[in-house]
Amino acid sequence: MLSGPDTYTCPLCRMLLAGAINDSYSGCSACGSYVYCSSQSAEEDNRAYFDAVYRTVSGYVVDARKQRIFSAGLRRDQKNHKEASEAFEGHQTRVRRMLAGEGRRVLEIGFGEGTVLAELLSAGTDAWGEELSVTALENFATRFPVWAHRVGKPASAPGKFDFIYCSALFEHLDDPVSFLVTASARLSGEGHIVIDNFPLVVPGPADTSPEDDICFWKPCHRLLCTTEGLQRMTSASGLRVPALAMHDAYLYRVLSLHRRHGYLMIERMRNPFLRHADFPGRLRFWMICRQALRVQSRCRLASAVLAQI
Repeated sequence: MLSGPDTYTCPLCRMLLAGAINDSYSGCSACGSYVYCSSQSAEEDNRAYFDAVYRTVSGYVVDARKQRIFSAGLRRDQKNHKEASEAFEGHQTRVRRMLAGEGRRVLEIGFGEGTVLAELLSAGTDAWGEELSVTALENFATRFPVWAHRVGKPASAPGKFDFIYCSALFEHLDDPVSFLVTASARLSGEGHIVIDNFPLVVPGPADTSPEDDICFWKPCHRLLCTTEGLQRMTSASGLRVPALAMHDAYLYRVLSLHRRHGYLMIERMRNPFLRHADFPGRLRFWMICRQALRVQSRCRLASAVLAQI
């Protein structure tokens, strides 16, 4: 977060980030979270990236053999980390059950390709979606014309909601406290906010660093918070965290190793299964998937349910 000429502060603690440099990550001495320091807003940086991606997503070609190689590695990884994997999957299953079904009003902010939103609408949920990317809005209306009236730009959905859901969004915000305060005001009664699939920095040893961990993604990932940062953020927003789950995602590790081995196009494509001249061949990909089994990430894939205090 830019707070003045060449000065930056942590959006969670409002602490000055000493030695912060533009277009780089700086760690907060108070909560340990990492902040991307930029002279441009998150809205500007993220809109430019996602508009470009959503315009070309239909042209991507998936390598089915790479998918099978990855799936084999994922099964082995889940076996090696059975307890953590099952706990995280159980948490997400409970979240989906909370959201889906008649009688619930749900708003998904930042719905992206619209997969979750379409599932909710198919289940009879009174669901609405908001997106910053104009291309994403147009794509959803084309794919699901019967629900085109259910999506719009930020702050366009009417009424109050039982749940506000956002997936892979939270890390893209410059000021998450303001976002949560505004979102909380749109809840009805004892409504909940779900922040799903966001990276959470964990203490202790790790095999990846900000230089190669895929979660340190300039300029789109603006904030990588710790559990301490998450608690400070929710408290400042008048919220608490009744449920939090996390695990070291195998996909994160595979993506990070692409980056470490010089396949920098992965930062833009974010999908290791695509056929691309700047991606590894199948043998090299198999080696990366095997190496990922022995790697411990700096960030965990996390999911949290927030409730009003």
